[in-house]
Amino acid sequence: MTVSAVAIGLYLYQFGGGELDSDSSVWADLGTYLSGTVGVAAVTFTLFALILTLKQQDAIIEAQDEESRRGRAYENAIQIFPKILSSAHKDLQRHLSFDPGCVRDIAALDHDGPITPESILRHPNRFRVLGEVSPNCLRSIVNQSIGHPYRVTQFMVQQIHHAPELFDYFDCLLDEYRYWDCVEAVYAYHVGSEQDDEFCYLVRSKLRMRLSYNDPVSVEGIWQRIGAKLNE
Repeated sequence: MTVSAVAIGLYLYQFGGGELDSDSSVWADLGTYLSGTVGVAAVTFTLFALILTLKQQDAIIEAQDEESRRGRAYENAIQIFPKILSSAHKDLQRHLSFDPGCVRDIAALDHDGPITPESILRHPNRFRVLGEVSPNCLRSIVNQSIGHPYRVTQFMVQQIHHAPELFDYFDCLLDEYRYWDCVEAVYAYHVGSEQDDEFCYLVRSKLRMRLSYNDPVSVEGIWQRIGAKLNE
């Protein structure tokens, strides 16, 4: 309305007189003038309003999607994670399996007790004994030991990404199952391997891990060195 009033006022000021003109060509000129000024302005404002409306709708949809993802993260954390963690905890006692060549290498060593994920994850200094076996055999031991903790870690990171407050919930469950050390071992291994920077960044930011482990005799420090050794 304001644009129309201004446009008409300027036209009358420039071309109009004191009375309404009966000449149809004058009215035609006015119509052409208004379509070239008010019409263009109206189209421009309409497009601007349309773009603004679409952006607002996108923002609403994104907010709804994020809330939906947050809700699913809570459902996954409450309904699925306890089962995953329980299964991973039981897996710590599983005896690792090896190909025949690796079995012969290990049998020739003077090692104490069966080789289980727990004995490797929580006592990585055992690799001093296993250091005489082939690199492929060592890699098999590592891969069989870190599989479950890796999946537990990934699951937590994915849920915390959409609901950061879930960290406290996961923290309590990991303490209850005494599983934090396994998660840290897997993270330290990947830090040392330098082959999955995205995984390390997400774990560090979502699970509040340190950048690296400088104590060479700590469990995490040993795992970091194992990651570097097996991936050099």
